Amino acid sequence: MAIDVMGFGYGVLGPLEVRYADAPVPVGRPRHRALLAALLIRPNTVVSTGLLAQMLWEETPARATELLYGRIAELRRAMREVAGRPVPDLETHEGGYLLRVADGALDGQRFERLVEAGSRAAQAGDHRRAARLQREALALWRGPALAEVADLPGAEAEIARLQELRMRAVEARVDADLAEGRHHELIGELVALVAEHPLNERLWGQLMLARHRSGRLGEALATFDTARRELVERLGTEPGEHLQRLHLQLLRPDLESTPDVPVPVGVLPRPLTTFVGRDSEVATVRRLLRTHRLVTVTGVGGAGKSRLAVEAGAGRAAWLVELAAVTQPDLLADVVADALGVPPHGTRPRLDAVAEHLRDVDGLLILDNCEHLLDSTAGLAERMLAGCPRLRILATSRERLGVTGEALLPLPGLAMPEAGAATAESAGRSSAVRLFVERATATSPGFALTDRTATAVAAICRDLDGLPLAIELAAARANAFTSDELAARLGDRFHLLRGSRTAEPRHRTLHAVMDWSYQLLNDDERRLFARLSVFSGRFELSWAEKLAADLHPPATTAAIVAALVDKSLLNQESGRYRMLETLRAYGTEQLAEHGDLDHARDRHAALVVAIADDPRQQLEGDGTAAQLVGATIEQFRTAMDWSADRGDAQTAQRIAEALTLHRHEPGEHAVRRRSLQSTLHGGGDISPAVRARTLSGLTLLATHQGDLEAATAAGEEAAALFQEAGDMDRYAIVLRRLAFAEIFCGSLNRADALLIRAQPATANLKPAVRAAVLAERALMALLLTDFDQAARLSDEVHEILRDPDDADLLTYTTLIRAEATRNLSGPAVGAECLRVALRRIDGAGWLWNTALGLQVASRFFDDLGLPRQEIVMLSAVHELLQRPGGALLRWAEGHNRKRFAWLRETLGAAQFEALVWEGRTRPVIDLLDEVYRQLSPPDLHTTYSHGQPARRSPPEAVSP
Repeated sequence: MAIDVMGFGYGVLGPLEVRYADAPVPVGRPRHRALLAALLIRPNTVVSTGLLAQMLWEETPARATELLYGRIAELRRAMREVAGRPVPDLETHEGGYLLRVADGALDGQRFERLVEAGSRAAQAGDHRRAARLQREALALWRGPALAEVADLPGAEAEIARLQELRMRAVEARVDADLAEGRHHELIGELVALVAEHPLNERLWGQLMLARHRSGRLGEALATFDTARRELVERLGTEPGEHLQRLHLQLLRPDLESTPDVPVPVGVLPRPLTTFVGRDSEVATVRRLLRTHRLVTVTGVGGAGKSRLAVEAGAGRAAWLVELAAVTQPDLLADVVADALGVPPHGTRPRLDAVAEHLRDVDGLLILDNCEHLLDSTAGLAERMLAGCPRLRILATSRERLGVTGEALLPLPGLAMPEAGAATAESAGRSSAVRLFVERATATSPGFALTDRTATAVAAICRDLDGLPLAIELAAARANAFTSDELAARLGDRFHLLRGSRTAEPRHRTLHAVMDWSYQLLNDDERRLFARLSVFSGRFELSWAEKLAADLHPPATTAAIVAALVDKSLLNQESGRYRMLETLRAYGTEQLAEHGDLDHARDRHAALVVAIADDPRQQLEGDGTAAQLVGATIEQFRTAMDWSADRGDAQTAQRIAEALTLHRHEPGEHAVRRRSLQSTLHGGGDISPAVRARTLSGLTLLATHQGDLEAATAAGEEAAALFQEAGDMDRYAIVLRRLAFAEIFCGSLNRADALLIRAQPATANLKPAVRAAVLAERALMALLLTDFDQAARLSDEVHEILRDPDDADLLTYTTLIRAEATRNLSGPAVGAECLRVALRRIDGAGWLWNTALGLQVASRFFDDLGLPRQEIVMLSAVHELLQRPGGALLRWAEGHNRKRFAWLRETLGAAQFEALVWEGRTRPVIDLLDEVYRQLSPPDLHTTYSHGQPARRSPPEAVSP
């Protein structure tokens, strides 16, 4: 297996080892290595901060999140020092961290793959190769797993798992050597192994066979007596049936014809196509099967559950029982028996015969497509697991079996391309796109993923939710349509996407897949499933209850929603729900067939208007208070389009105006601005109030885009309308937005005049509005070097705001406070304020706060006399300014250009350009972590002398 020798590699099969460029390297202190070990236990997986805290500390400290933040920053620095460059492997995600580990870079992963390959070789009868592969796997071990962090609270289970897998590899290697006739060589090793593991019956059995085949029958029989004595004395139990049968065989003269207790070997079907994009899921299933005897893979139809199960069972004794065509529960035992080759035994129940057949078998029974036979399948699974102690069961179903001890693996769609993936390289990183390309080239050899086709292919995969079956059906049409044509026709996906004649009937068309799930629902579930299909994107349970209020009381709706989640027809994500696009299309088709579509969409539009008018949902602070996040945006857009199509201009404009009242993600400003403009100029009667609110939204969006002329025109008209109507809250909001526009183009006096106009009304405004206006006045004071006023106003904002949903505005004013304090009391005092703000910035939220945080940090690094860090920060700010919405910080460009010129002259062009490149390319979250660390004690106090600045730049004082 190819390993990236220029990157990081890790060893957990022994003391924790870190390698770089294929050589061992020291990384950090013990606490950093403990953190690294915790992340390596779940590589390439987001580990929540809560779970990390549990893994690192027996008793979670009060400041666990902050301590983790600091340790992550320190670990990044340690890795960067080793590599001599920024290392993007350690990623920050919402609620946790992820360590990116390259394929083959973790010895534990290589070990597991070699063990699996050895098992497959043994199944194929190639015992020599099997022994070699198991030896290679075992040679990776350097001692007890994770030896130096064995006392880590979260390491115990992983250490036990690895040690168990190591023992299985030893047993498999001995089996292969026995099959190759190496019994003489094995006796000494097996004697040592049973002494170390006296309760391992398989090792005792192998030692009995090795001694017998070496002509030492007496010793073989004595070995059984020793094993029996150990088990009785230590556990109070007799040897298992497998060891007892072997003992009886040793007493018979025909042992050579039956060298071991025969074990039934299952035969899994060999798929005709390659397996794409589910390697991590296969590894997860196999890992779960090592610790659980029943694992159920759940997911919507077409997610690839059956194929995943077959791949996960490869290389071991496994049997596939296909249940899709079984319609009568009482036929289940017969179908399982037939799949295992167990013949009828007179009047004896076939399930008893199956249980006897598998009683001592270390094998895997795959029960595929159980959702329509849940009760019967659950009963069969319980019976088999109780009577066959070495058997494991892997089930696939659209909902859980509900058996005690069942482990669940919900299977989502394949990884989809990121939004904006427009090149073959960027789109091709997605497993969904790779699957489409592979299947498309099979049916249309001339097809290729190019920069020209990448956008359409990415859109197809996203529109099909990454579902493998849907993607394969779409790829099969590549011989008839171009990628652009396919993408355009997915609105009629159920007629377009049809499969091969040899596929199962329920998989021949996408519509048949949906029909199968729909027919398994009861009437109430069908009605609510169809009604919920009008939601686009994510939605809250309370919204579902209101949408379906004419169908069910809230408690009933909540229960049905939970049932739809269990049946894989709804996904639950961070407390909200989402229906896949293909399911939505099917649901709206059902609404249309029953004449309910218009009614459902009207109720959805009314719900959206109610959300927009709810004062708890309104964002008087321009994206800071009670945020309406992306889930709401999707509902607003859908309802707005529906209302416009129905000719309800008033409702469409009310919703369009509400689109501006939440966080603005980069790249969305143009879309939202067009939505507002289209409703404003789309004809129909609108009230002055709705017109004013729409114009106010345009003011904000135009400012984000740097279109200050349009922002000013819209804002002045909106202000006049609000003032005339006596709506002083919105009057103050739009004046604040106009001041925004003036600040960003450097017109500080005009901005100050606008805020003065808003000032008389401030005392009577709603708290969130008053805080937003005061925050802008704080920024104005800072830019005008009135640092006392800036600090006082920032503190006043914090006195007003108590709701944690106001985090953006609180962070904004904390940054202003930090810069004001730096100028008033010195950087050592201001740094504490800056650290508080940095803890709230995740690098993926409000672009304005991220850029402002880096801008303020550059001033602190100037004080520290760290020009290299200052260049990196300013370069990162410059990069952020190029993004959609980056116009917000244009007022700083003049100052930054001066600093760049001075720093370039000071450090020299070559070093300067290298640092600029670092700032442009390093992950923002990495930069924020670096700032936090360098401005934290003791680093800060070793650089500052009693809180006095150590400025190395010219004495010119420039506002941030």
